[in-house]
Amino acid sequence: MAKLRQFERVNTDDPKLNRIQEGMEEALRPVFSSEILGGKLITHEFLTNKAELVFHGLGREPKGWIRVRAIDLLSGKPWFTVLEVTESAYYLEFSGGSASAAIKENPDPTKFITMDSGIADIKVSFWIF
Repeated sequence: MAKLRQFERVNTDDPKLNRIQEGMEEALRPVFSSEILGGKLITHEFLTNKAELVFHGLGREPKGWIRVRAIDLLSGKPWFTVLEVTESAYYLEFSGGSASAAIKENPDPTKFITMDSGIADIKVSFWIF
């Protein structure tokens, strides 16, 4: 992922240019300190009513996430209806071909987020930060 370069002032004897640089530095400070820029784009296929662990790779607990795109896996068409991919502290772990599942807690929130699409088999892309 390409990172934004911090604004670097140029040493100059021109007072007008110095004021312009000060204004730019002040205007850009909130942009560079925004937590949302330190995120990653994740794409994951969810199955109906099954909470799953999704590796986010941030190295810290996420502050939040934004859904970017959702595709219905059956039709291949974009999913435009209101869809809530929810975060949970728990997920289901299925064993082998068995229909039984155990409820497990997220082992490491600094590496994984537990998510559930709820009502649809979908492929979701989201920005996690």
